[in-house]
Amino acid sequence: MLRAKLSMPSPAMIVACLALIVAMGGSAYAALKKDSVKSKQIAPNAVKSSEIADGAVTDLDLADGAVTAGKIAGGAVDAGKIAGGAVDAGKIADAAVTGPKIAPLSIGLEKLGVTVVTQFADAPLPDNGNRASAFAQCAAGQVAIGGGAAFLFPNGVVPDNAGNDLKLISSRAAIGPAPGGFPNQGVGFNGWRVTAINEAGGFTDGTTQVTSQVICLKNN
Repeated sequence: MLRAKLSMPSPAMIVACLALIVAMGGSAYAALKKDSVKSKQIAPNAVKSSEIADGAVTDLDLADGAVTAGKIAGGAVDAGKIAGGAVDAGKIADAAVTGPKIAPLSIGLEKLGVTVVTQFADAPLPDNGNRASAFAQCAAGQVAIGGGAAFLFPNGVVPDNAGNDLKLISSRAAIGPAPGGFPNQGVGFNGWRVTAINEAGGFTDGTTQVTSQVICLKNN
């Protein structure tokens, strides 16, 4: 009976088989070098939101003007995603922030640049019915948006029936410098002037003062 003689494959055959296996599946084992994946290796729409880590895309990664309104989903950007100081006036288009975009009570007076200036009359109201005035003026770079008057009593104690003696003659917008002239119609103003009298005798003496207060808004 004849028997088949088995022989071991030659080294050349083994190398050839290994080469074929690597050629068929070698791409699965290929290592990626640093910075080897370029834009042309990424298919359109291949990178989705789930592939981007929170905070991975910073201001330095975005070209000026790259993010347009059409690229932002409704409600997609909340306050927690914006770094402090990242969005400045240069990044916001004129008239882009409207009333509906501002939450109620979100802007305080300090953000608007609103201040209050108080000015006392040069001397207390004389107890003889003569007039005394006080003029409060906003600082440079501010405009007045309102004002008012008040009486200041010694030690903060209001005498009984003080209203029978004290008369507020006027409380009005005014233009500086002191004593504060009348502003023209349709023109802004920068101060507030008040005038009052203290009737002779009565319940208040000559130590009461009238004060003027003006509310100022930053103008630049």
